[in-house]
Amino acid sequence: MYFLLHLPIEILKHYILLFGVNKMNKRILKAMIKKEMKSILSSKKLWIPMIIVPLLLCVILPIVVSFLGTHSGELKNIDPDIQNTADKFVENFPDGEIKTQFLSLDNMKLQLTFLFFNFLIIPVFLLTAIVNSSLIAANSFVGEKERKTLETLLFSPISIKELFISKMIAALLPSIGITYLAYLLCGILVNVIVFPSFHFVFFVSTNWIIFMFILVPFLILFNILLNIFISAKVKTFQEAQQFGGLMVLPIIAIIISQVSGLFFLSPVVIGMLGIILFVADLFIFSMMIKNIHRNTLFESQIH
Repeated sequence: MYFLLHLPIEILKHYILLFGVNKMNKRILKAMIKKEMKSILSSKKLWIPMIIVPLLLCVILPIVVSFLGTHSGELKNIDPDIQNTADKFVENFPDGEIKTQFLSLDNMKLQLTFLFFNFLIIPVFLLTAIVNSSLIAANSFVGEKERKTLETLLFSPISIKELFISKMIAALLPSIGITYLAYLLCGILVNVIVFPSFHFVFFVSTNWIIFMFILVPFLILFNILLNIFISAKVKTFQEAQQFGGLMVLPIIAIIISQVSGLFFLSPVVIGMLGIILFVADLFIFSMMIKNIHRNTLFESQIH
């Protein structure tokens, strides 16, 4: 488990080096990251939603579903739509561990619970990761503008690249930390409840490992970079949130597709999305460095 939790940190550490961190002033970077973290912790409008949303969607909701799926009575007179949805999922299953486990379950109640924890809950984790990273990153430059500290920051001996990197890392650490904490709590509590009924462990399948330790870090980083870019262009936190909220739309599309049985997130699909986001992160960062300068940031504060 330690290796799995340490793996994404090592991947991100080496990945961030691609942004040129190795050539920067480490002392300035550490000071800026420390300043950003203090700013995040001192703002209740940031850290309270960051705790409540994952707690409700990634911990309490799965616990309720796991309890209902294993301790409630047998399902009778099952709605045909529910049965059809389950059948569509089964038809699209590739041969492998997940299909074998699903077919070994002897009643619809356990099968629906299985589908929830292997497919339907994945977009929920994506959604919470997007919401949390958006809250912090959208406040990055906008917060400086609202506190009237951006001008002082622009006259300080720090390059624009160092400024972006420090805000990116400061947003990345709490976002990914809370996501993994929610994943750990969810995995432990849910498996304690469902293991006597299923006799196997959830949240450690190939799907989940690739999803949590490849896709999620790069998705969070992508969302952070996008929101920092937007935050540098707009004047208020509300404006930044409105633009940043567009990232939620693809997640909603994934939720609908999963529920309807149009397709499911297989390891191959998740891995491909991770590679796409890997490249997209580098592209967005390079665009930020090329298009945003001190004058641009200063003018965005005035106009």
